[in-house]
Amino acid sequence: MKKNILFVLGIFLGAGLLLSSCSDLSNFNEEKSSNDGSGRISISLGLANPDGSAAAAESARSVMPRSEDNNNTRSLSEISLYSKLSSAGDYTLLKTWDSVAEMQKSPYSESIESGTYDFKLTAKNYGATMAQELKSKAISSGSTTSLAFTALAPSSEGEQTGGIYVFAEYRDSTYTTYVAEDLKAFASTSSSPYPVCSVKFDSGDALTKSSSEYSKNAKGSDGSSCEFTGAGFSSFTNNAVPAGNHILTYTFTSTDGKVFVYPVAVQVKAGYLSSAKIYPLYDCTKAAISGESYTLTYNANTSSSSAPVTQKFAGSATVADAESLGFAAASSSQRFKYWTTDEAGSGTKYYAGDSLALTGNTTLYAQWGTFCKVSYFVNLDGKTDSYVQQFENGNSLVTSSTAFASLDSSNYTFCGWDTKADGSGSRHAESDKPAITEDTVLYAQWCGVKITSGIWANYYEVKDAKQWNALMASPLANTSSGTISANVYVSGNIAEPAISITKSKTFSGKIYGQGKTISGLTGVLFNETAADSEISSLTVKGPVCNTNKGKISSVTVSGISFTGSGDYAGVICGQNQGSLENCVVSNCTINGNTNGVKYTGGLCGYNSGTISGSSTKVTGTVTGSSKDQTFTGGYCAYNSGTISDSGSVDITLSGSSQENSHYGYVVGKEGDLATTSSSITCKQSSNLESKTITVDNKTTQKIITLTRTSRLNIKITPQGNDIAQAAFGTSSVTASSYIVSSKSFKEDTATSLNTGYLTKGDYYLFLNESNIGKTNVLVEILQD
Repeated sequence: MKKNILFVLGIFLGAGLLLSSCSDLSNFNEEKSSNDGSGRISISLGLANPDGSAAAAESARSVMPRSEDNNNTRSLSEISLYSKLSSAGDYTLLKTWDSVAEMQKSPYSESIESGTYDFKLTAKNYGATMAQELKSKAISSGSTTSLAFTALAPSSEGEQTGGIYVFAEYRDSTYTTYVAEDLKAFASTSSSPYPVCSVKFDSGDALTKSSSEYSKNAKGSDGSSCEFTGAGFSSFTNNAVPAGNHILTYTFTSTDGKVFVYPVAVQVKAGYLSSAKIYPLYDCTKAAISGESYTLTYNANTSSSSAPVTQKFAGSATVADAESLGFAAASSSQRFKYWTTDEAGSGTKYYAGDSLALTGNTTLYAQWGTFCKVSYFVNLDGKTDSYVQQFENGNSLVTSSTAFASLDSSNYTFCGWDTKADGSGSRHAESDKPAITEDTVLYAQWCGVKITSGIWANYYEVKDAKQWNALMASPLANTSSGTISANVYVSGNIAEPAISITKSKTFSGKIYGQGKTISGLTGVLFNETAADSEISSLTVKGPVCNTNKGKISSVTVSGISFTGSGDYAGVICGQNQGSLENCVVSNCTINGNTNGVKYTGGLCGYNSGTISGSSTKVTGTVTGSSKDQTFTGGYCAYNSGTISDSGSVDITLSGSSQENSHYGYVVGKEGDLATTSSSITCKQSSNLESKTITVDNKTTQKIITLTRTSRLNIKITPQGNDIAQAAFGTSSVTASSYIVSSKSFKEDTATSLNTGYLTKGDYYLFLNESNIGKTNVLVEILQD
């Protein structure tokens, strides 16, 4: 299959609102409330991205589409808003606006009776009808409901047309060169005679600036227009172009009669503006200079009455697509395959976009067949390479080197083809043989190079969400079903990765974040981290995994509000069966109550592994379930493993007070064989009691009631004679019941009993004075 040098122009991607003032926006959003059982609506609007994803809601504040490459910011017209009760049948037209400006000046302000509605908005954009439906929107009395039409996409209704805007620059100056050395004769000049420049769209009218014209605004009968300036610029536009592939031909004639032809293949998507800035006299690899021009004739080669189409070229021509020329096959099941120089199809083949060297007048004959078109896009910032494959049943997807032969990929690693530009769709390796039954667009996925030496050897560099998505779904990283095995060196912040790629997968590689951030998560990053995995030096704006079996170290989760579900909820992980080391939960809100989570913790819900590191810290709010048989804790809800070192907890805590439930600032409850460090600082430490009691008749028992899991520091200071013995236990004064072994005290010397983490219940402080009948003792109890 031949390379298609289709120049995919920068398709208009985004949309947003441009209001006349901030006060306008306030007035629009703060409609007067009504008390008559009705509500109101506000509207934001934006075009869907060409891959079908919605425009960012925050950039669609109003009804004004925008694009850095789009000079016609008011392209939407014939805008209509419809509504119907969700349980009803047909839509009713609410209002129509002729333009964006009119909609901006006169938004829909009528009240709507409370209920659940479906809404639809349609608009014309570059001749095509754009539409979007919003289902089951609740209209409440006295409130305003926002309708975010941020995915207006082409519908099957009406014409399938789009727009073209091409800014061509062909000047040469002292400071800036836009002309190759051997093409300077075709560049703009400041005096007459001027080089002749013409532009032609497909086989339409040639829009020409003559040798006597310094500047000109030329118009063609097909709706094309081109504004030529004497400064060496031209702006070509056509706002009603049939969707598909087209040829835009620039022809320059020097003052000595030589001709330079620069053909540009353009792909147009219905409802969108294709735009680009080009330098035809600088990029001189696509055409040749000649003193003569030749006629290239396209013949439909069918029994239809399609008349041949001719184009003039000098030296070489970029071959057009038959369908873009208006040709059709004899059968509706067939489509254009390629051209040949022989009517029967046995001559030299030329595919749309191929370069054809002309030495005389030439005729090409269309050949037709049954197949699907797979369009491949390079999907790299600033690059427009593309390739079209005629895919028949049993074919393999092409390799990246076939599709993009001229691309220097030394700075990238190819990670497969994907049905979505951001890598969140269906992924295919370049050798796959998928069942494709309709025309398909595939986007190349790239991550950074694989580092070959040093401490990070065998790590793939990832600089942004696009490269993260590329690697996480890459065939090279998915070594087994449900498992991602890749080493990742994060060199840039990752915003809004597609967690649909990773949230159900096990990660078994290594991630070194070097302090970078993964943000914009809408759920857990991984389902599980394997025993051999490591994630370190990373900030994550969301929960890392459901189950950790590997090592997570120096990872910070900050500033998130997390509502858990299922049995386990924790910001680092739900269950820790591996190692958490020096991890930080910073200013997070963890809520296990809404969904009745059994184990709710700051770091993890349930720990059967190890939690360590003096830098480990939890701040924010931890709210456990109010149900019985539930557990809540600042570090973890239930610890059956090991928690060591001297971290800290500073949280607002709430948990269930029911009989079989437990909660605590560090742990909710400990298992029989678990250990939890007593060196962890709890900012919520408080005085449970501070009073002087009397030891009478040689023995006094002090009952201490704990309503939650706590660690106690009991300070005892005799106020008189020697105290022979003090102990802390669960029931009676027996050695077997001591939680803290008996200790002797000297007169006027304070001592402390430090307990482990005690579950709720009644405990006993035993004070025994063996020498005299009565003494006073100051008892101070600090509770963590």
